[in-house]
Order: sequence, then structure tokens, then C-alpha cells
Amino acid sequence: MSIIESIYHIEEAKFGIDMQAEAKTLSDGALSVLAYEEEVSDELRAILMAELQSRPESFVILTSNMLHEAGTSGYMGWNRKQLAALGIQWPPPKRWLKSLEGKKITRDAWNRFLAARKHNQNQPR
Repeated sequence: MSIIESIYHIEEAKFGIDMQAEAKTLSDGALSVLAYEEEVSDELRAILMAELQSRPESFVILTSNMLHEAGTSGYMGWNRKQLAALGIQWPPPKRWLKSLEGKKITRDAWNRFLAARKHNQNQPR
């Protein structure tokens, strides 16, 4: 059981907080990151994904700055999963970053990109 899940279960038992109702208060990004967390149970993942999928789809317009800030190593560096979330093949072709500037992607694709960054940061170097 993850720390996040433990907190939810404690709050649910102690205060009668409903996890489904609580999920509605989270941002799309938080829902996505939590849903892709490896330690989250299938039950909580299903609740988070259901909430995320129930929201109207929104879009993100990519900028160079956004992509750099979401890199895996400080201001730069991206992993295979991140680029796959943006539709870029591995190894990335020349000028791939330039090709993404101004591109409109779904919020879900952006959230997968961010979740993949977090996954990579937890890996031993």
C-alpha cells in the first residue's frame, strides 16, 4: 500500500471521507500522476482513472520551455516513455523538439509525459 493510499484509508476511516468524492477535488495532473504510480492499488487506480476519464478532454499547447522543465535531468533530458507519450519515436529524430513547439496535444498525453518523467527519476542511476 502506497503512502497516498494509506492517507486515503486513514481519512476514510477516521473522517468518513469518500475516495471517489475526494478524487473530484484533484487536478488532472495530480490524478494522472497518482493513477500511474506503481504502488497504487488497482481499486484506487480505477477510481482515479474513472474520475480522469469523466472530465471533458482539454488540450495543452506545447512550448519549448514546458518540455525543458519537464525533462528528467534538471532542465533537459527525456526518456523513451516520455517521448512515446508525445508520439516521438526512439531514438528521437533530429529537430524533434522543434517539431513539437506549438503542437496541440491532449491533457491526457501531457499527463502521461509527466508521469513518465517521475517514473524515470525513481530509477537508480
